[in-house]
Amino acid sequence: ILRRIQKYSKVIDEYAKTLKPEVADIWHHDEMKIQAGGKWKWLWNVMDHGTRMQLASEISKTKNELDSMRAFLKAKEIAKAIPREIVTDKMGATPMGIERAFIVEGKPKHTVALAGATTPHANEWAERLNNTVRERIKTQRGWKSENTPLREGQRLYYNFIREHGGLNGLTPAEMAGLRVASAENRWMELLKRAINDRPMSRR
Repeated sequence: ILRRIQKYSKVIDEYAKTLKPEVADIWHHDEMKIQAGGKWKWLWNVMDHGTRMQLASEISKTKNELDSMRAFLKAKEIAKAIPREIVTDKMGATPMGIERAFIVEGKPKHTVALAGATTPHANEWAERLNNTVRERIKTQRGWKSENTPLREGQRLYYNFIREHGGLNGLTPAEMAGLRVASAENRWMELLKRAINDRPMSRR
C-alpha cells in the first residue's frame, strides 16, 4: 500500500500543481509540532480563506524565517497568485518569512491573529486545519520521515477528496473552481486525469 501511495500520490501531485485555483486574497498560516522519523518536527500550513484550500504543507527541523519563507513560496506556487493579506499567530519568524517570500511582488499586509474564534482577525481556519491534520497523523501513528509521501497525500486528500460540511458538502478544490474529481471514486478520477495529462516522455 505504501509503495502505491509513493507512486501515485507523486503523479497526482504533479498534475495538481498544473491547475490554477481561484483563491481569495486572504491566506491563513499556522505551524504545529508533529512526529516524523521518531523526532519532533515543525509542520507549516498555509490555507486560503475563501476556499479553505490547503496551499502549503512543509516540514522542517527548525522554526526560523527560512522555514517560514519556504512555506509561503510553496503556497505561491500552488495558488499562482499573491495574497493581499496574510493572517498568522504571534510567531516571531513569520514577518521575515513573509518579507523574503514576497520580496519581488511586495509584502502583503500581515495581520497577527488575536485570541478567540469570534475575535476579529482570528486564525481559526488555520487552527481547524491543524486539528484535522493532527487527527490524520495520529491515525497513521506518526510519519516515518519528513519526506514521507503521506504529507502531500494528506494535502491532496484534504483539498480534492474530503467533503467539508462548512462548504456545503463541497471540497476546497471545488470551491476553487477545480471540478476535476467529482465522481464516486475521486482518487481514481484524479489519477486518470493525472496520467492522461502527463507529457508522453514522462509516462
